[in-house]
Amino acid sequence: MCSTFRIGIAFCVLLSVAAVGQRPEVDNANISEAEYEVFSAYLSQSFVGAVGKDRIDREISQIVIVNRTESDKNDLDDFLDPNDPPPGGTVETYLQKEAPSLRAITVSNFQRANKKQGKLTPQFHLPLPYQLVAAEQIGSILKDSPNDWIEYYRHYPGAQGHMRLSRVGFSPDGEQALFYSSNWCGGHCASGSYVVMEKRVEGWKVIKEVFIWES
Repeated sequence: MCSTFRIGIAFCVLLSVAAVGQRPEVDNANISEAEYEVFSAYLSQSFVGAVGKDRIDREISQIVIVNRTESDKNDLDDFLDPNDPPPGGTVETYLQKEAPSLRAITVSNFQRANKKQGKLTPQFHLPLPYQLVAAEQIGSILKDSPNDWIEYYRHYPGAQGHMRLSRVGFSPDGEQALFYSSNWCGGHCASGSYVVMEKRVEGWKVIKEVFIWES
């Protein structure tokens, strides 16, 4: 279930009702250059920062990213608490409450984009070295033992954990973007969020990051 973040628990229920009913089919859909620009700007601005630290202020020396996109529905299905009644509403109304500038068409395009997975390739521009790693490779290390994360960091020393990214939905004019991101790092530093970004003269800027679960 979604952990201690109360609004995240409710939001998981909310989105599970409104999200697309089917998990995305596996497909080698090409990730656009604009998507890599959005991902790179997000990681540089909000995750790594200028001093090479993660969100719990731990120094990192590399970024590990799962090499295939995953939709938000994957996490919501896994974390949904069946004992929490749906609060009603839709994805659009909740996100637009948290990020009033978010357009409904951007949300619709996000949902449409995530009907298919895409394979990520080394086209990120980040301030730190990064690796693209198959989910199966990570799963072969992280099974269920208490020592799994110790072993993981032996394989990926200095990593922030591992991050999963969805496809990006853009507004028709290409000036706004929405995607889902989750990061797993063991212990109590995992999280999932929707990221709203807008294109400015200086490049893509994070407008709002809406966290829906944390542990």
